[in-house]
Amino acid sequence: MDDIKISYTNLGVYRNKKTGNLEPLRPFNNDPLQVVDLKTVWLSQSSMDPNAKKGTTGEIYPFAFNKFYDIDYIKKEKLCSNGVVFVDIDCGEELVDKVYQSIPQCNDIMGMPIIAAATTKKGIHVLMASLPLLVDEYRIKSFIYLTGLAWAIKKVTGIDLRNIDKALDACTFSMKQRLYLRYCKDIYWNDLAAPVSYPMGMIDILKKEYPKWAERAFKSNPIRYEGVQKSCTGKVIEVFDVPEHPYLPHTGQNSRWILFDSLCCCYADNEDELWRQWDRCAELIYPENHSKEHFRNEPRNNKWLDKWKESDSQSCNTQLLLEFGYKVEQLNFGYKPIPMPDSIDDLL
Repeated sequence: MDDIKISYTNLGVYRNKKTGNLEPLRPFNNDPLQVVDLKTVWLSQSSMDPNAKKGTTGEIYPFAFNKFYDIDYIKKEKLCSNGVVFVDIDCGEELVDKVYQSIPQCNDIMGMPIIAAATTKKGIHVLMASLPLLVDEYRIKSFIYLTGLAWAIKKVTGIDLRNIDKALDACTFSMKQRLYLRYCKDIYWNDLAAPVSYPMGMIDILKKEYPKWAERAFKSNPIRYEGVQKSCTGKVIEVFDVPEHPYLPHTGQNSRWILFDSLCCCYADNEDELWRQWDRCAELIYPENHSKEHFRNEPRNNKWLDKWKESDSQSCNTQLLLEFGYKVEQLNFGYKPIPMPDSIDDLL
């Protein structure tokens, strides 16, 4: 999780003529954005001026674009998020410390998707790992992570955030929603975070437990999560030699996770062969930020195969596989029913 890039800008503030207050300047569509290292900018919050006005210490977005694209353009061009989902919890000043201190335990309960967290005046900002997502996919994943974290917080602390007005902020369901960077003394960072996909039955329960947020997340959504699991398989027709492949980051549209996911779709019936093929691919990736040994061990250490088996979004990226020398026939893309759990506590 130390190679994630993210869009950033800092336009300062202006004085609102009606109120006389200083307010953050925000980018217009197609304004330039900087693409920066997430870990660096996130950890920099500990050294920011605690008295700085909101909007003067920068803001980030859950993508890595160099422009603030219009949402219709993002949809039309099928641009993806950068593998990070924003969660904003406004629990109130009196509960900030208690909620923040529960994050490591909540992360364990949820399967380690939490990359980072930081306190705000009235709550916490949390960043979670995902695959690169389209706009509609991002909205649903935001709902799943927001409500899943809320349930984990309830399990750890006894605090039910549904009972606190506006504690669960659905604004982060939008892929264009910003998070302001501000001084905070407590910063959490987890290099071992990885995307987590939950069973469809769990998502159905979250929808029932958090109907107000589910309505917003699933409104006019073409993706249907109705107690089914999405799956895709492929057949390798030929494996041919290719030159060393340019560095493949863990996040981004051509991530190492997607490569491994695609190999699973082809070799899941023979796990020994799957690992042999992954080791072959790891040797082909240029070691820009990590060693080839790191690439080989990454899915083993982070249990990517187990997560793929439980995933609700198994997919075979035939173009990426072709870049690594695999000619693949995509065989099946379908849905299979999965059992409905009795309680969300059985799943968290």
